[in-house]
Amino acid sequence: KPKAKTNAADKKKPAAKTTKTTTKKGEKKTKIAKPKSDGVYRTTLNNDLKIPLLSLGAWKLKSNANTVQTIERIVEFGLESGYRGIDCDEKFDNLKAIGRGIKSFFLKQRTLNPKNPVKRDDLFISCKLWGVSHRNVEASYQAMCDQLGVEQLDCLYLGTPCGLERHMMEVPVVRKEKAA
Repeated sequence: KPKAKTNAADKKKPAAKTTKTTTKKGEKKTKIAKPKSDGVYRTTLNNDLKIPLLSLGAWKLKSNANTVQTIERIVEFGLESGYRGIDCDEKFDNLKAIGRGIKSFFLKQRTLNPKNPVKRDDLFISCKLWGVSHRNVEASYQAMCDQLGVEQLDCLYLGTPCGLERHMMEVPVVRKEKAA
C-alpha cells in the first residue's frame, strides 16, 4: 500500500493526549485539548472556556522597591517562555508589577512579532479575593483590574468564602508569664 503523504506542518503539531479513566459503566476516554498554534496545552471547562494547564503563580513574588523590576521581568519572561496563565492574589501586593510585566510583554510582542502577536484573549488571568474584601467585591475587583492594567479578569476566586473582618486576620500573641 502506498504511504500517505504528510505535510511538514503536520509533523510539528503534537497530537492531542488522551488519558483513560475507568467507570462502573465501562471505559471512558478523556481528551485534553490540542495545543493552539502557540503550543500551549489547554483544557476545556463545562462552559467551553479553554484554560491553560500551566499558569505562572505569583505567590512568592513579594513586591517592594527593590523587587518591582524583578517581578516585571519574571512575568515578561514567563509569557515569553510560553506561559499563558497568570495566577494572582490581591494579598500578595504585587499586582501593579505583574501588570507592568504583562504590558511590557505585549509591547515587545508587537515589535518582534507584528504579524501574529499574542493577544489579551490568549491569556488567562485569575486572581483571588481575600476574605476581608468580600464586603465590597465590585470595588475590590475593579481595583485588581486597575492594578493589573486589564479590563477584566478571566477568573475570580473567593479566598475564605465565609468572609472575615480585618481584626480577625491578626494572629493573637500569647505570652507566658514568667514564674516568680
